[in-house]
Amino acid sequence: MNKVTAIYCRESTEKQDIESLIALCQREVKKLKLQNVKVYADVASGYTREREQYNLLKKDIQNNLVETLVLYESSRLTRDEIEHHVFYQLLRVHNVKLYTVTHGWIDLHNEDDTFLTNLLNLLDAREGRKTAKRSKDRMIELAKQGRWTGGPAPLGYKLENKELIIVPENAEKVKLIFKLFLEGNTRHSIAKMLGYEIKKVRRILTNPVYIGKLKFHQSEMKNKKRIYNKKYEFLDGIHEAIIDTDTFNLVQMQLKKIYREVSNEKYIFKDLITCVCGRKMYKIKRTDIYFQKRSNKEVEYTKNLYSCMSSNKSKIQCSLNSLHEDELFIEVMEELKKIIYSLDVDTISTEVEDYNNQLKFLKKELSTLITKKETLTRQLINSLITEALFEKLMLELKEKEIFLREQIKNLETIINSKELKESNNAILKEYFEKLQAEKDPQKLNNFFKLIIEEIEMINDYRFYIHLRF
Repeated sequence: MNKVTAIYCRESTEKQDIESLIALCQREVKKLKLQNVKVYADVASGYTREREQYNLLKKDIQNNLVETLVLYESSRLTRDEIEHHVFYQLLRVHNVKLYTVTHGWIDLHNEDDTFLTNLLNLLDAREGRKTAKRSKDRMIELAKQGRWTGGPAPLGYKLENKELIIVPENAEKVKLIFKLFLEGNTRHSIAKMLGYEIKKVRRILTNPVYIGKLKFHQSEMKNKKRIYNKKYEFLDGIHEAIIDTDTFNLVQMQLKKIYREVSNEKYIFKDLITCVCGRKMYKIKRTDIYFQKRSNKEVEYTKNLYSCMSSNKSKIQCSLNSLHEDELFIEVMEELKKIIYSLDVDTISTEVEDYNNQLKFLKKELSTLITKKETLTRQLINSLITEALFEKLMLELKEKEIFLREQIKNLETIINSKELKESNNAILKEYFEKLQAEKDPQKLNNFFKLIIEEIEMINDYRFYIHLRF
């Protein structure tokens, strides 16, 4: 198989034009008259090793599929100094030639070239940190000037030239939410009424942007992770307020009195059913009147229904109206019975035996590797092999060891799950029989939540059960 000329490009965000970077490298490859080109590209931070194309490139190099690697600059590989050294060692071991658009050919077996590229990578990483600091300082300055720096505009505003401008019709919705809450409506009921997620209503009620303030230093990056601070400052914004300060403060006082808003109503499928539009379905009661011939009277009959609370079903293409609890319960139980009684455990014992044999073989191979490492070390000490050959062979053994340990771990996980499956199957059947005899809605709901993640409605009469196992 012909080896490839690999081009690796990386940009930190989608806003940066990675296609331009690829085009620059491709133009350089054409000038050098290199053949059989393969492009690897990631949009991710240079500090992370969890990059799909980067890891694929390393795998191809380890499998001796790459002859030449072309980069725009060395910092496109990684911003991590240690990973930089490890990667260059990988190139040396597998005799991969290296070319960068900014500095030309780099001889990784030449001390001066190696020193230069390591130095350039350190400088590039330092420049990256300086650029990030400059961006952060700029954002801080904008915030202190009262300008919006928090991404998309909140409900009630739109962004024009990076300034918040009121959208009258949406501002009225914000005012309505504050008004309804002060009138005694819960956040949960307001969310249902307006067709919003409850967390959106919570954010609106606590957001100081509506009184002309901005949150400052609410979050920051530490050790490449975003940290949210419990204590942060409020700065005066230059935008117009939607809610007056007295109303906002009154709402905050009311919110402090609420520990948690929880519906105490008990019903069978609480928090389990998802509508075809993706929203949760809630229980409602509907009373119908019908004529009873036996008593010659009109009798009231209350039905338990589940309904999607979307306020605009046509807009989000929601076709589902309501579900009858009794009918749904029967159908769900029938479906669960099919699933639980169809679990196949007849072949488990033979499968476990096969897996155990494989496990023994892999552990024996791993033990052999450790012996080979010790032998290589003795040969190096006794000058029977060169240091370069020692490094190459040790790297190969290390790669094989990592592979074997991963295979062993996977097999052990499979064996444990197989051994547990038979006893779990018996428990599930016993559990299902108890479920059939249970009448208490709260207990049924608790039972269902232990084994069901979600009941996803496909249409008015079809659904899919997502189990927890």
